[in-house]
Amino acid sequence: MKLTEFIRQQKKMVIFGVIVIIIALTAVMAPQITHYDPVKASLKDALQAPGSEHLFGTDTLGRDIFTRVIFGTRVSLTSTLLLLGIVLVTGSFLGIIAGFFGGFIDTIIMRIADIMIAFPDMILAIAIAGILGPNLVNSITAIAIVSWPRYARLSRSLVLKIKNRDYIYAAYITGSKNGYLLKEYFLPNILPNLIVTAATDVGTFMLSLASLSFLGFGVQPPTPEWGYMLSEGRQYMQAAPWLMIFPGLAIFIVVSVFNLFGDSVRDLYNPKSNVNKIIK
Repeated sequence: MKLTEFIRQQKKMVIFGVIVIIIALTAVMAPQITHYDPVKASLKDALQAPGSEHLFGTDTLGRDIFTRVIFGTRVSLTSTLLLLGIVLVTGSFLGIIAGFFGGFIDTIIMRIADIMIAFPDMILAIAIAGILGPNLVNSITAIAIVSWPRYARLSRSLVLKIKNRDYIYAAYITGSKNGYLLKEYFLPNILPNLIVTAATDVGTFMLSLASLSFLGFGVQPPTPEWGYMLSEGRQYMQAAPWLMIFPGLAIFIVVSVFNLFGDSVRDLYNPKSNVNKIIK
């Protein structure tokens, strides 16, 4: 398929893909976009309204909010992708092992997953983050602990669908080893579904990390992060609403873009399928 034909057929994916690239470039080129220091305080400039000098205004310590929002893209995007990678690899590995070997291993892994799913995700993540202590690494760990069962159940169900196919039995008869079967037959068939699911979860994970930071369990000051910036600005909601408006808009726009991009990736893979139905 030619590039022009692909763009014409997948306009939605291309548009949101370009926006995703712009967001990523914003994170990478943050120091070139703004000349202010995101963590250096200047009390004489505290709580300045948005204007020509400070596009989004300043916070209670005189820090430029536009700068902190831009640098916050780095923190939010990096931590989200790290979290997604941990959950995808861990959950998929456990699900594949459970589905492929079955028996006692399957029972143990799936019962642990069932226990995790029995609790509301965010409530359990808050409890774990509270036990581990408030910082970014622990908030990523907490959300990863409550999120891996979804990928484990999905990958297990996909493995079970392939396990009883005739070509798998034929491979066993010809003497193929487990490692070869997983590499040549199982992974190529289940990875597309897992990647599509991961693409649709980027916005969800970003919102979860921002929520923990807003509650004080995630990023700690003076690191610029959208969720924590919202938490800082809520005390000044009436006197200085820009403290919450711009970080809130950043979360809304970026999460929406990643959700829409994930949906377009899913539609490209199979327009008639809904990956999430497999795990329900």
